[in-house]
Amino acid sequence: MADAILAVWWRRPLTTPSGAFLDRLARLLESESPRAYRLFGCLVAAIFIVISGDLIILGAAPIAAPWDVMCMLDGAWRMVSGQILYTDVHNPVGPLTYLLIAFGLKVAPPSVASICYGTVLLLAALVPWAWWIARPRLPAVLAFLFALFIGMLLVAPRPLGYGIRETSYAMIYNRDGYALLSMFLLEIFLERRGPRTGSAFLRGLSPGLLLALMLYCKVTYFVVATASVPLALLLYRRGWAWMVAQLASIVAVGLALFVLYRLSTLAYLTDVAAAGHVQSSAMRVHLLLADLRAESLWSYLVLLFAALWAWCARGHSPTAARSAPWRVAIWVILAGLVCQTGNAAQHGDDPLYVTAALLLVELYRRRDPVAVATAGSPSRLLYATSLLVMLPLFAGSILVADIASLGYATLWNIREAPHFDPSRLLHSERLRDFRVPASASHVTSYWLASDHPGNINDGIDLLRMNLQSGDRVTTIAFANPFSFALGLQPARDANIFWDLGFSFDESHAPKAREFLGDASLIMVPRLVDRSRGWNFDSADALMRLYGGYLRSNFILIDTSREWLLYRRRALT
Repeated sequence: MADAILAVWWRRPLTTPSGAFLDRLARLLESESPRAYRLFGCLVAAIFIVISGDLIILGAAPIAAPWDVMCMLDGAWRMVSGQILYTDVHNPVGPLTYLLIAFGLKVAPPSVASICYGTVLLLAALVPWAWWIARPRLPAVLAFLFALFIGMLLVAPRPLGYGIRETSYAMIYNRDGYALLSMFLLEIFLERRGPRTGSAFLRGLSPGLLLALMLYCKVTYFVVATASVPLALLLYRRGWAWMVAQLASIVAVGLALFVLYRLSTLAYLTDVAAAGHVQSSAMRVHLLLADLRAESLWSYLVLLFAALWAWCARGHSPTAARSAPWRVAIWVILAGLVCQTGNAAQHGDDPLYVTAALLLVELYRRRDPVAVATAGSPSRLLYATSLLVMLPLFAGSILVADIASLGYATLWNIREAPHFDPSRLLHSERLRDFRVPASASHVTSYWLASDHPGNINDGIDLLRMNLQSGDRVTTIAFANPFSFALGLQPARDANIFWDLGFSFDESHAPKAREFLGDASLIMVPRLVDRSRGWNFDSADALMRLYGGYLRSNFILIDTSREWLLYRRRALT
C-alpha cells in the first residue's frame, strides 16, 4: 500500500504486482455495467427480504439496555391510546420513532416486537430509496455497499457505540437519523450521471422528503442537513425551484401529521427548545472532544487522501473544481461531529465517515475520469487505494458489528428464547417478549440490567393488587413502564422521560400539577441500593421538586421491596 501512495505522490505509474492488483480492483470498483447494477440490486432486495422475515418471524432481540425500550413503548402506547404528543405529553424526540412503533402496536398484538414491525416498514421505504439515489450516482459495487450500509443501520439491534451482545432498541432514532442524513447528503452533493432530466422542482422533492423525515425523527439531523443546502447551492447550479420543492415537502409532511395525528410542529419544536435550554454547552463540548479523540485516525485518513487526490489532480482541472471534493468531505465529517454532540457517546461509530469517503472519491473520479480509467495511472492507483483503505475502516467497523449483532440476536432467538428462564419473564402478556438475559451487565438507571425483570415485576405485582377501575398510573422515575405493561389508559402527565441535564433541570421543570397530571396512582422507586445506576441524581431532583406536592395530595397505600405506591386523596 505504501508503494502505491508513493507512486501517487511522485505521479508515476506503479508496475509492481501490487500495482496490478490495484488496477484490477479499480476495474471492479468503477464498473457501471447494467448487468452489475441488476445483480447488486437483486442482491440488496434478497438480503433485506430475508432480514425482514427474520424480524417479523423471530421478533425482538434480547434487551440488554431495558429502560429506553420501555420509554419508547410508553410513547407509542400513548399515541395508540389517543394522547397527542407534544400537547398531552412532552418529549424532545421526534414523532417518527413513536409512529413506527404505534404502527407495530396496531398490526399485531402489542409487544416488544412492535418495534421490529415498525422497523420493517421503514426498511421497506428507505432501502429502495437509497438504491434509487445511489444507482445513478455511484458505480455498482459502491451503490450496493451504500444501500447495504443504510439497511443495516436501520435493522441492527445495538445502539451505535455498544457491543455486539448489548442488543437493545435504545436510541433507535439516531440510527434512523443517520440513514436519512446519509441519503440526503449523497443526493445533494453528487449529481446523477448524464444530463439532468426533469424539472428542478421534481429533483428537489426527494431531498425535501428526506429533510421532512429528519425533522420529525430528530431535529439535530434536520439542522445539519439544512445547513448543508447552501454549500450544495454554492457548488452546483440548483435553482430556486429545487429549494421550493424541499420547503413544500416539509410543509406537506407537517400538514399530514397534523391532519392524521393532530401533531403540532410548533408544539414539537417548543419541546425541543425546552430540552435545549436544559442541556449544557459544557456537556456538548465534552462529547465533541471525546468524539474527536475516538475518530482522530479516521479524520486523518480523510485528510490524507484528500491531499493526495488534490496533488494528483494538479494540472488536470481548475483549482475550484479540485477543491470541491475535499470541501464536501470535510463538511460531512463536521456534520457528523455536530450530530454526535446531540447524541449519547458513540465511541467512534460515526456513519457519516462512509458518506464522506464515497463523496470524496467519486467527486475526484468525476473531475478526471480519463486518468482514473487509464491502467496503471497514479489516479487509478489512488482510486483503488483510497477505497481499499477508507471503506473497510469506516464502513467495516460499523457494518461488521451491525451484522454480527443481528446474527447474535437471530441465533439467540432460535436457541435461547424457547428455553428462557420463566422466572425472568415480565408479568405482562404485552411484555412477554421483553427478555433480559441473566448475563446482561449493562448499568441502567437504578440497577443492573440483569435485575430489571425482577424489579419491574415487583412493581407490576404491587399495582395489580391495588388497581381500581379507571386508574391511571405515572411514576416519579426515569420513565413509566406500567401503563403499557398493564394496558392502562395513560395518565396525562408531563414528560415521557426524566433525565437531569437532558430533559429537565431544577430551573426548567413543569409545575407539580402538570407533572403528576391526572394520575390516580403514583409509583416511586425506593432506590435503597445505590451501588449501581446512573440516574439517581434525576430521581433525587424530582423528589425535591415534587415530593411536597406528592405528600400533600396523595397517600401512601402500599409498598413492596422496590416500590412505593401512592393514591390520590379523595376530595372532601
